[in-house]
Amino acid sequence: MKHYFFYWLVLLGGLLPRTGRAQSDYQKLARLVSPPGTVPIGDSLWLDETEITNIHWAEYLHFLQKDSSAALYRSQQPNPADVQYCMKPNWDGDEFSMAALRSTYPSVTYLPIVGITYAQAIHYCQWRTAAVNRILHSEDYLSKHARLRNYDFRVVYRLPTIQEWELAAAGGLDLAKHPLGVVHPAVHGSRQYREQLCKPKEAAACLAAAKLPGQQASAILRMEFTVQENVYFEATGQPFFCPGQWWNTGNPKQLIPDFVFEHSPNKYGLFNMIGNVAELTAKRGIAKGGSFKQSIKECAVQANFSYTQPQPWLGFRCACTVHITPKP
Repeated sequence: MKHYFFYWLVLLGGLLPRTGRAQSDYQKLARLVSPPGTVPIGDSLWLDETEITNIHWAEYLHFLQKDSSAALYRSQQPNPADVQYCMKPNWDGDEFSMAALRSTYPSVTYLPIVGITYAQAIHYCQWRTAAVNRILHSEDYLSKHARLRNYDFRVVYRLPTIQEWELAAAGGLDLAKHPLGVVHPAVHGSRQYREQLCKPKEAAACLAAAKLPGQQASAILRMEFTVQENVYFEATGQPFFCPGQWWNTGNPKQLIPDFVFEHSPNKYGLFNMIGNVAELTAKRGIAKGGSFKQSIKECAVQANFSYTQPQPWLGFRCACTVHITPKP
């Protein structure tokens, strides 16, 4: 069986600080450790590039089933009603697993996991911390990074604090000018602008379906986030939902999260900090970022989103810190 944990180590891992500054000894060592699956936000903080996905959670359950008690394995199952959308219609809801994902639609593999409790997310972070540290301290890894043998080091994955999440979502921009952490709309003529610009026939069909006359002179751009609206007018910034266009269902009553690499990343290289799914923080009951069920206006003005139980719109990503000290 393929171990998708290596998705973190190969596809997302090895991303290094993008800085031209002279690096401190800590930064150079942290560069060797390079927490898998993350991008650097500051000198001592990393954040997952994307939300934790269905395949990551299925892999987590696979290892729990293999190495832990049956009771613990069952306790980490997501809420069946919240993940029902990504399984085949005849799924009985009994077990979310690698086998269940393999038998369903390939497109759901890298959608964010939802239906997770705060306690489950905490346990995932603890499991991931132990799993990654085992690999980083393996003889194979140390033979390739011999300098690390002189240090005691470990990575710690956890939920981000509210302040850390907000720092990461800002993408290094002035939030007073760019409250969503992106330049909105995209710079006219840029590659991102061209990718977001709707084709003439699509724009005409969208205007007709949305029954918004008098707006034909304004270019229509795809929304930068997966939220209730999926397009907006460049001239006015007015967002609206375009039925049947640029969405995974075309039905507002059946909106679901999107592929975690959909849309452009922010300046830190983080995807979907706004929209898609709201994200758990270290403060129980408080999520950030809004989701596919919120409008772009709600995401812009509402700082926190409250929850008391698993939700179909609620997921998470991990923060990570690296601890390094010289050996005596």
